[in-house]
Amino acid sequence: MATRASWVPPRCRRMDGWLALDPTLPDAHFGLGQIAHRQGDLQRALRHYRQALQQAPGQRRYRTNLAGLLLDLGDFPAALAEYENLLSAPPRPILTRLDAGKAARRAGDLKRALEHHEQLLRDLAGSDPAAADDDAAEWIFGTGATRIIIDSAERKRAYIGLTVALTRDLAGDPDGAAALLRALANLPEQPRALDALDRDRALLTAAQPGWAERIDRFRRRLDAGDVESRR
Repeated sequence: MATRASWVPPRCRRMDGWLALDPTLPDAHFGLGQIAHRQGDLQRALRHYRQALQQAPGQRRYRTNLAGLLLDLGDFPAALAEYENLLSAPPRPILTRLDAGKAARRAGDLKRALEHHEQLLRDLAGSDPAAADDDAAEWIFGTGATRIIIDSAERKRAYIGLTVALTRDLAGDPDGAAALLRALANLPEQPRALDALDRDRALLTAAQPGWAERIDRFRRRLDAGDVESRR
């Protein structure tokens, strides 16, 4: 009986077979990258994603996965560059703009984070975040039992509002953050959006430990229901 370490998923064996026949198949590299990414083999995933993009540089889903992997690897400037590459031409999905701002935050660039997140609010005005083709799917954060699914327009609006409010607060605009939080007070309570925010807070604190007190203070204000700006 094969051990857990030596077992290879059938899909992985099949894709390896495709690459043996044609090492330039981008979809096979992408699929193997996805499997390696889920298994935590980040360097192997990186090699496959980059090979897939080399063969098919216009495939947006390849670049999206590469950007997410670079975040997992802690290369935040490189992840931001990939998201900004995706945003350089239409379509410009809401989720990509959201992730670009979060990547900029983790890179320590609050100016660019704020630019992306303010543009996100402008893009969102008058539109349904669950309607556009690239934004209709569930937004899934994390993996396994700890994953968080944001799957409705209301939840997406709540999560976006909380995310941009945190960015405004960190960037020195507490009045703007408070205005967003007041607007969110009119929405039904969205615990999944708060769970996703808490996940982001933990990741951001790990990336920028010097901001820990400011990040925690923002969450305490939410817990206290304090949406007034600090003077």
